[in-house]
Amino acid sequence: MISRNTKANLVSYAIVVLLYFVAMHIQQYSKDSDTAAELGILEPDAQKIFRDFVTAIETETDWNVHISSGKRTPEQQAELKGKDPRNAAAFSSKHVLGQAIDINLYSTYTLQYIRKSDSKEEWLATGVPAIAKRFGLKWGGDFKTYHDPVHFEFTDLP
Repeated sequence: MISRNTKANLVSYAIVVLLYFVAMHIQQYSKDSDTAAELGILEPDAQKIFRDFVTAIETETDWNVHISSGKRTPEQQAELKGKDPRNAAAFSSKHVLGQAIDINLYSTYTLQYIRKSDSKEEWLATGVPAIAKRFGLKWGGDFKTYHDPVHFEFTDLP
């Protein structure tokens, strides 16, 4: 016979698991909306390639993608350049052209995040730079003078 405490613990555990899955579903729905919005304002040719890139990451790795930046106005890019002179100028930014995205990675299993501050080695271990290469994308982790591993851009549009 199961004690009253054991039943209460099992019910509590079931509620926590249920709340976790509800939260993950809400987070995924919100992320999908954010991703669609960021991709939808990119240059038309870029939209498909980046959509396929994000899908490949999420199906081939244990990582989910959050697009932190897509197309920017020249004014937004100039503001970023003012904050950090290593950022591209408005006239040379692939973001202004709608041909670049910045992403962060997160795992719903380990609750781990991979961001700009993480090392090149950590990014390489995710497999994402290799996927980018397959799609013909230039990775900011390969920049010689600036650590920008969240950045992915076209090297050449079709």
